[in-house]
Amino acid sequence: MLTSALTWLERGAALLPAQHNSKHLVYGWGPYQRKVTTPKEAQKVWGKGSKYNLVVVAPPSLLMLDFDDSVLCGRWQDEISSGYCLTYQETTPRGWRVFYWCDFRPEPGINLVKGVEIKKFCLVSPSQLKGFIYSPIDPSLPILEVSDPSKILFPLLSGIPHTPATHNLEIGAAARTGKTDDVITRIKAAIPILDMVSIYSDIRFKKDREGRWQNGRCPFHDDKYPSLWVDTERQLFGCHACGVHGDVINFYARINNLTVKAAIRTLAEKYHV
Repeated sequence: MLTSALTWLERGAALLPAQHNSKHLVYGWGPYQRKVTTPKEAQKVWGKGSKYNLVVVAPPSLLMLDFDDSVLCGRWQDEISSGYCLTYQETTPRGWRVFYWCDFRPEPGINLVKGVEIKKFCLVSPSQLKGFIYSPIDPSLPILEVSDPSKILFPLLSGIPHTPATHNLEIGAAARTGKTDDVITRIKAAIPILDMVSIYSDIRFKKDREGRWQNGRCPFHDDKYPSLWVDTERQLFGCHACGVHGDVINFYARINNLTVKAAIRTLAEKYHV
């Protein structure tokens, strides 16, 4: 455990002790509280005789993808370039955890498929949880550096997991070649979020459509009050009541009961982008 702790410190991560055979952090320690940041501190916590589990707090440049289902992870790896699969990965009680170095900041509107989560802190090898020991799939693999995180994240932005019945070859090919990101950018540039939302909601315009924040009734539930907000600066929407949120593509997908992939394809054709 100490060897693993020192390795993660060298990678720039902060560390936390969790109770033996548990995810529960030791009292007084936390992502926004006390953390282990030096080898000397790590020696005290995970030195000889220690039974604490090891939790990594990701630095800003570390992307930790957590898959609850190994089958879903396998389908995702079929979607991305094989080179991106050659990165450090660990088994978890329910699936896999995959690590990348990349410059990525998740926006409020990002939606991943059910069963996938971006972790800010998590247990790592060789921690133990209810008898299961976290372990590397291939300990010789380093954490891969990725210059364009969209190439690994795009196949995870659908509303449902990928299956042969729902997989779209055109969008899948675009994702593998990196062209999808350009399509998404052009769609967002062509369709202001306020124009899209106004079709389905009685937006109460402030100062004749001026101003960053606009409000209206949410079309996704029986909204008696103007719970829907639109941020025209970031081109995002959300609802204070039902919690739905996202960008113009997410809105179009949800209002028309489409997957995000289908929405991208439809909007690209409709607006000739």
